[in-house]
Amino acid sequence: MVIVPFEVHRTAFAEHGWPGLLPSLVTDGGAVVLAIALIVAYVRSRRLTRTGDPVRL
Repeated sequence: MVIVPFEVHRTAFAEHGWPGLLPSLVTDGGAVVLAIALIVAYVRSRRLTRTGDPVRL
């Protein structure tokens, strides 16, 4: 995993204003939404299979 240094965001804001931050906000926001969705799905699936029995489809 590569983390973007804060200086990149500061420079993008200085050069382009707040629209310069939009690409980073969209991708980082999408990653947060995806992580939350995956965690919720994992917790729900663990709740269904807590006893170790297979889930009937």
